[in-house]
Amino acid sequence: DMIVEQLRELIDQSIRIMQEYDFNRRNLQLNDFLNNIFLKTLNGFEKILSLNHQGNYLVGNQLTWADLALINGW
Repeated sequence: DMIVEQLRELIDQSIRIMQEYDFNRRNLQLNDFLNNIFLKTLNGFEKILSLNHQGNYLVGNQLTWADLALINGW
């Protein structure tokens, strides 16, 4: 559930950025999002995968809601 919630937050943040009317402000927010928040989150998911001894799934040794949400979200 934590992984799915994190993905939902990323999607919500990206939607808020796309809805920003001010071009300069949107670009600043997008740059911050991509270079900080998004990369840190993806690095976190990569770390979770590396800690899973199977290495193929985010949680456990079979496909879960978290794996589907990651694939569907991005």
